[in-house]
Amino acid sequence: MSRSQNNNIFVWIGLCILLILPNIARTQSVKESFQDDTIPVVKTVHELMNSDSKKLMLRTNNICFQFVTLHLDTFDYQNRALLDSIADYLLSHNDVKSVEVDIHLSLREWYEEYSVSKLLYMYEEIIAYLVNKGVDTSYITGRQCYDYYPIVDCNKLSGEEARNCFDNDDFRLNRRVEFIITKR
Repeated sequence: MSRSQNNNIFVWIGLCILLILPNIARTQSVKESFQDDTIPVVKTVHELMNSDSKKLMLRTNNICFQFVTLHLDTFDYQNRALLDSIADYLLSHNDVKSVEVDIHLSLREWYEEYSVSKLLYMYEEIIAYLVNKGVDTSYITGRQCYDYYPIVDCNKLSGEEARNCFDNDDFRLNRRVEFIITKR
């Protein structure tokens, strides 16, 4: 490898560190905090654009990461379409004061020992995608929510329901990325 190729690699690594490192410091675990159930929830960016609320949550269940590497699956059309529409929204709306990206897991995934670093990496992948689309991420923070706020809580079920909970698709609703958007 030539000296100029080495220099290019170091410049690229340095750029990645400058773009992602400030966001790492702004992520936190939420075991001690609470989930605010008063925030209106929308499921599409179209609903987000048409809402008059000052604070709302865009709940997504379809941001996919590659199974082993946890890289954001940018070959998946739904991933690109959703993240592109979020980027377009953030670029075209100057009234956005802050965005919080909350990453939730299902109970099954949490028991499979997803570590803080893996959740942080998933967050970084989303931030890197938005940066690549031109979004200023200085007002974006993130939280690793693990399985603390399940939509379907298998632990509260009993008997046959509890045994079947992990076998049906309901528990997958817990694996989600939520964008909590606060407007000025």
